[in-house]
Amino acid sequence: MSALRKVEVETTGKTYRNSQRKTYSYIRWKKIFKTCSVEPPLIVEGKTNVYVSFVRQLALYMRSLGQDAYIPKHFASETVQVPHILSRAELRSFFTVVDVYMPRRASFRRLALTYRVLFRLFYCCGLRLAEGCYLPRACVDLHKGTIKILHSKGNKDRLVFLSDDVRALCKEYDQAMQSIIVDREWFFPGCAPQRPIHK
Repeated sequence: MSALRKVEVETTGKTYRNSQRKTYSYIRWKKIFKTCSVEPPLIVEGKTNVYVSFVRQLALYMRSLGQDAYIPKHFASETVQVPHILSRAELRSFFTVVDVYMPRRASFRRLALTYRVLFRLFYCCGLRLAEGCYLPRACVDLHKGTIKILHSKGNKDRLVFLSDDVRALCKEYDQAMQSIIVDREWFFPGCAPQRPIHK
């Protein structure tokens, strides 16, 4: 147990006091529940990595001392759920609702045009939420049929190509929005025209 109290990574000198304290606490409560013949509570979801990180660093420390130890390779947050692929009927139903949606407030009714195009960009072009909502108009080239995504995940840029039908829809939307908000900064302006639509 003395090794547990002195766990540290030699390269950084960082101690894992918080993780150590939480791990000790869980072990102590687990022993108490065991003596009472009661099943101990599960580790709270979202806190699992605190324990895994501590055990991993302990195992690395033990290995550095020449002792045999199992090193956990994966954290709980790395579990990937299989996405649900929408059927044609589900897609038809979803876009039917989007296309007929109309905000009650007259000042927000232009957003009905936005939703119709924005959700199709999400689905057809694979844009992330922030990429679609915070898309500058200058990054949309409707002549070439491309969208330039700047500073995306990992601070990388990429070019997205539009299919002919999505490109035509974007052109129709851009012309309609240009007549409402002249020379706008954002392709999808929000409730306040000078700001992008909020995600």
